Amino acid sequence: MLTSPGSANRWLLSFHSAAYPVSHGKPRKTSLPIGSAAPLGSSTVRLIDCRSPAVNARWVACLGEPPPDFPAPLSNRFLVLDMPHPRQADVFFPSQHPLHGYEAAVQGLRECGAEFHRRGWSLGTSSNYSVIVNRDPLTLVVTASGKHKEKLKPEDFVVIDGEGRPTVAGQPKSSAETLLHCVIARRMPHIGAILHTHSVSATLLSHRFLEQGAVPIAGFEMLKGLSGITTHETAIEVPIFENTQDIPVLAAQVESRIDAADTSLNHGYLIHRHGLYTWGEDLDAARRQIEIFEFLFECVARGE
Repeated sequence: MLTSPGSANRWLLSFHSAAYPVSHGKPRKTSLPIGSAAPLGSSTVRLIDCRSPAVNARWVACLGEPPPDFPAPLSNRFLVLDMPHPRQADVFFPSQHPLHGYEAAVQGLRECGAEFHRRGWSLGTSSNYSVIVNRDPLTLVVTASGKHKEKLKPEDFVVIDGEGRPTVAGQPKSSAETLLHCVIARRMPHIGAILHTHSVSATLLSHRFLEQGAVPIAGFEMLKGLSGITTHETAIEVPIFENTQDIPVLAAQVESRIDAADTSLNHGYLIHRHGLYTWGEDLDAARRQIEIFEFLFECVARGE
């Protein structure tokens, strides 16, 4: 039985879309997922989620079925439910929105932006991120251009095809480096996400080792955090590409190295005085690669 939000045991909605009654200030989980219905007095309440200005991006319980044109302005049909903790709310796009169905990718990338900013790897509007959401046809969700990564909004993303073109008109402009994501997505079919950061260590090392063409890293236990590496007795070289504002030229250089089966591109690469590109089979794996690389770069930058 759901009780009114104004009662002592208020119903709250969790980040993972389950309902929680509050008892003595502590949420207690119950089995009531988004979309399910439960009695509320003589009516039925259905839990739905929405990120519309009409509902102030909060979770909502709807008395009866939601109207067909929902989101709609709040009325007495709706009960706004508080969030049980301060994490960002889940995102939801209406069916006609280009990002509809890609909410998990958007939410994951927003969390990456906030975390990478906190750790000094994606300050200001630097960096860009993407998730491959479809292989046939190749489709990516990528960050829009010029967005502060600590404060990415649900609408700060673009759905693009394998050539970097928006799949639907009217979306924001995608990152200036979109083609670099497309090259990795096209040429590495096992990859599910691509992340690009601008840390101080990566930027300095890309200049220190420019003449060598790569940053050498060897003997660190943390190397085992990179995909496919099983021992600290490993040596890798992270390739460095010259920076340029001509992204198609840079993308062609990266693609040429991939086509040549250059194993140094197994994990990532640096752009001179710019930053790191790395990837993984999914967003969690790509995020792990970022964390491992940034640790290793800091060790090398400090002189091991």
